[in-house]
Amino acid sequence: MSGELTQSGTGFDQIALHYKTDHHLSVSTADINFSDGQKAFRLVWGQVPTVHQADGVSVILRDSELDVTLGGVRVVILLHKEGGNVFLWPAVRQQPKHGSLQGILGKKCTFLIQQSVSLTQNVHKHLNMW
Repeated sequence: MSGELTQSGTGFDQIALHYKTDHHLSVSTADINFSDGQKAFRLVWGQVPTVHQADGVSVILRDSELDVTLGGVRVVILLHKEGGNVFLWPAVRQQPKHGSLQGILGKKCTFLIQQSVSLTQNVHKHLNMW
C-alpha cells in the first residue's frame, strides 16, 4: 500500500494497493482502476454500487466508500469532501482468522435469560466467575 498526500496534508490524492504479483488497485479522488493480470476495470466515485470478486480479492464500491479485501486484510477507503477539499482516507483492518468470534476466556458468547436469574448472573455463570 502506498499513497500520495494532498498539498494540505489532510488526506491522500491517490492510494495504490498491490496484492500477490498481478493484482493492482489504483484509487484517486476521481476514479478507481483495478487489474488482476487478465481483466481490468474502472469505477467512478458515486456510480451505482458495484461488487467485484476474484482470487481472494473483493472490491465493493458504495457511494463514497470503497471496501477492498485482499486475502486476510480489509481496507476501507473513504472519499471525503470538506470545505472544498476532496481527499481519500484509508482504514486498514485485519480480518479474523475464523468466522466465529469467541468471548472472554475463549468461550462462545451465549446469553440465556431466565425468569428467576438476571442477565448479569447468567454471564457470570457462563464464564465460571459466579
